Amino acid sequence: MPVTNYHTVNGRTIGETTDGVRTDYLTDALSSVTATVDQSQNVLNTYRYKPYGGLLAKTGSSPDPRFLWTGDTGSRTTGLAYSEQYNRARHYGSRQASWTSVDPLWPVAPPLGYVSGNPIRYTDPTGLFLNSCGHERDNVCMPPIAFGECCMPLSIESEAEGRFSMHLPERPVKTRSLGSFVLRVTWILRYKPSKYCPEESRRQATYSWIATTSSNTLNYWGGWREENGPIPPSDAVSDRWGVSTKCEGASLPGMVLGDEGYKFAISPEEVWIGTQKRDLFRLHPDGPVGSDRWSGSWGCIVFFPVTEARRLRSCLQNLRDFSSLNSFKLNVTYY
Repeated sequence: MPVTNYHTVNGRTIGETTDGVRTDYLTDALSSVTATVDQSQNVLNTYRYKPYGGLLAKTGSSPDPRFLWTGDTGSRTTGLAYSEQYNRARHYGSRQASWTSVDPLWPVAPPLGYVSGNPIRYTDPTGLFLNSCGHERDNVCMPPIAFGECCMPLSIESEAEGRFSMHLPERPVKTRSLGSFVLRVTWILRYKPSKYCPEESRRQATYSWIATTSSNTLNYWGGWREENGPIPPSDAVSDRWGVSTKCEGASLPGMVLGDEGYKFAISPEEVWIGTQKRDLFRLHPDGPVGSDRWSGSWGCIVFFPVTEARRLRSCLQNLRDFSSLNSFKLNVTYY
């Protein structure tokens, strides 16, 4: 029986080798395999899919890979009629456009529906929840679902407050500077009243990340100035900063400074630095795509390494999806 070895880069399946013969995958924005090519870059097969994953068209007669629709994330075909795909936690059927078993996170997450009815934009490689800004999501900032062993929540809300602290050296320098980003979350879980279950419980959790200024320099004397750091301290605005938990793409208006991946907007009510109004600030997990410098541009709070970026993306999207938290307050300090 032939042995197949699969090739991955950063968790993405890019090809396979069977009995010494390598086949590479070409994929689209949803991580679906749209073509297979041989070692001489000749196209073997091509694939087109329906919105919920059914095969619309195929050309070529070479063997199909185990990974097809949304496949480079590890979602593999099964050959079964109504559960054609395995996504780690459970099976999915494209004919009925739904999962074949209830989401383990139910009732926090929908029981059977696939990616909230938007399969041309989102994927769910884990079988648990939507991806996060185009990447697999982990369980950072996930709500505590069960109370003891008997209570399941009827609803979940959250309150959050962030703190960004950055060290300023005693003497004027031109450099990036390390800091920290801390997010304190209060989960508010409401239960169906019973003998064993309270009507409401509150749980608190604290999450932290390593943060830096952007690739531009800190250059100051006697405190913060316009060119000093990613954003002014909180006492420079009428209220603390509001951070959106919605993942913003680099192509959106006002956020087009290079290929910067994904970010989360920070907006003040109003801030004037001297005579200049500044409103282009953001949490910037990725830095420029393809860069190992994790830099970013002016107005950024940057996170590194890549594991920190993924944790931040997952955390903010989990807060948004599981508790409908659209924004939170951020206090910025320099010391």
